[in-house]
Amino acid sequence: MKNIKAILHGANVEQVTRKNMGAWKSFFTLSKKKKEGELPNWMKPKPPHKKKDDLFLLIKNDRYKIEGNEIYLLDFNLRLKFNGKLKWVGKGNP
Repeated sequence: MKNIKAILHGANVEQVTRKNMGAWKSFFTLSKKKKEGELPNWMKPKPPHKKKDDLFLLIKNDRYKIEGNEIYLLDFNLRLKFNGKLKWVGKGNP
């Protein structure tokens, strides 16, 4: 598989940073609650980590186009083929 190098634009970096900060904040909050005995015994908070086989791509709804079975990333001038259904989270443009 070829490595794709791209320059991340400010909005993309900001979104990834927010997502990362949210994951760590959640971990520390849950860890504190576990120490204080506020969580059930079966719940064991784990720090966020990169999943080896999963690709997670966060893109603002105005920075891509769907064309058939391809997603076109405007910021990178890049087309990616996909199989199956896309999973949408959040609201689109009104």
